[in-house]
Amino acid sequence: MSTDTIISNETRLKNQGGVPYKGSQTLGKDDFLKLLVAQLKYQDPLKPLEDKEFIAQMAQFSSLEQMQNLGKLQENLIRESIVGQAINLIGRTVDALDPETNEVFTGKVSAMKMVGGQPKLIIGDKEVDMGYISKVTL
Repeated sequence: MSTDTIISNETRLKNQGGVPYKGSQTLGKDDFLKLLVAQLKYQDPLKPLEDKEFIAQMAQFSSLEQMQNLGKLQENLIRESIVGQAINLIGRTVDALDPETNEVFTGKVSAMKMVGGQPKLIIGDKEVDMGYISKVTL
């Protein structure tokens, strides 16, 4: 059974009342696993899936899962790097753009706090994103 047939069968199952299924344009780990299960479900019992095809599909599934895990790890490393950079600015004098007035001001970074998963530098009575810092001095 071809992949097109399986996708067609799965699409037909997901259609309700003649409304076409509009899913994601990319296949994720869950989609790949659903496709593999559907392939096994709809296979011809007289022509079972060959071992090497099944092994190749499982290897693709494993590779997809590892790539997703690598992507999550990379996101975490980037987030930790940004937080580390923000912490290193504590005690330093910076020039920053005030997001409310669009004027540059100078002040000492007294603290850092996380807001919505992003570090905010505390400069005086203002909370400033790292992207608004234009100059750092000791």
